[in-house]
Amino acid sequence: MASLKASSRTKFKQSGKTQPTTKEVFKARAKKEVHVRTWAGKTNPECNFSPIPKGAIVSVCDAILSKAGNTWYYIKYKGHYGFAYSGHFQSVSRNALKFIEYLNEFHDFVKEHGDKFIYKFESDLDSFSKMKARVKSGKKAGMTCLVPMALALRAMGIKRADGKIWVSGNLGSFKHHYTGGVKKNFNRVTSGGAIGLTPKQAIDRNLLKPGDMLAFKDKTHTACYTGRGYTMFDGGHNSMKDGKHTGIKADYENYPHKISEILRWKE
Repeated sequence: MASLKASSRTKFKQSGKTQPTTKEVFKARAKKEVHVRTWAGKTNPECNFSPIPKGAIVSVCDAILSKAGNTWYYIKYKGHYGFAYSGHFQSVSRNALKFIEYLNEFHDFVKEHGDKFIYKFESDLDSFSKMKARVKSGKKAGMTCLVPMALALRAMGIKRADGKIWVSGNLGSFKHHYTGGVKKNFNRVTSGGAIGLTPKQAIDRNLLKPGDMLAFKDKTHTACYTGRGYTMFDGGHNSMKDGKHTGIKADYENYPHKISEILRWKE
């Protein structure tokens, strides 16, 4: 824990105590690289684990006003505590965290067993559990860009109007295939037509949320935004090497295609 140098009269804004609480109040995501300090205020020394990277998920445990009158969070990151300016963070909902955890588990599995995946669509692999069972039995498993999308939607309990669960890409459009949760929560970021922004542009303008599904203009390729500076791709886009999968994380800054539509699930 960081060495605290507050006077005994200092009261923390969130807990009302003279020492910050170490119990998590909520999770937050770093919107940029964040410097963590031994006390509230940018003139104080940095902690030895500072800075933390953009996209890092931290536990916010308490809050205090700096001498300048700004709110600073008392955070926990990988077992370490310190103070960081609150404006550099965005709260993350429990549902969003679950979604991120799901896709990260999916990614890690694909990366670990990359030699078992081939670029091929297989309609019978309609759940992550089926895919894992097949791979762990030593068999090959097909994978296309629609697979992470379909499995994420299934995990959310969202199905197609005809009862099927697979995402069917049609030049990047989802809306004519679905009912229920998808139809209700399908939002275009702008009032008309394709939004016409790259993932980087949309993220930089704070238009995307963790869990958003992206379809790309004039393409059937899709991606999932995890809210940590990454979109989850699959099938030949920074994920295939020598015909094998190396994982499905791709840096959004390096994906130049424009988004046609965004499918947003309900938190």
